[in-house]
Amino acid sequence: MIKLPYNKIELLTTLIGIEKKISVKKLKKVGEEIKAELKDRLPDDEKSINTIIAKQNGISVEALINSPNLKLLQSQYQDSILTDVVGKLETKLKLDNKEVWALLAGASGMLDSL
Repeated sequence: MIKLPYNKIELLTTLIGIEKKISVKKLKKVGEEIKAELKDRLPDDEKSINTIIAKQNGISVEALINSPNLKLLQSQYQDSILTDVVGKLETKLKLDNKEVWALLAGASGMLDSL
């Protein structure tokens, strides 16, 4: 699960404000791009993520799974992907950090239930 750096109310309010800066059509397009990139780079299954992390660290998946650092490495991998995606979106859309996190949270459905 993605850890949000802002609370859901802040992000929902920010998301509503973004509609004044960007058309709904563009927001939908960006939302789909976000979903696709996150799905591609952050697979749903832990096995795929572990394979990627093991390869990046030059160790076997078995060594990774048996490592006391497994959860830390998984968290660091997720954080690095999210930081990269947020940075790209800030540049591409000329939005600030909170606005991009609002888009990410909205696109991934994390703002659906408050």
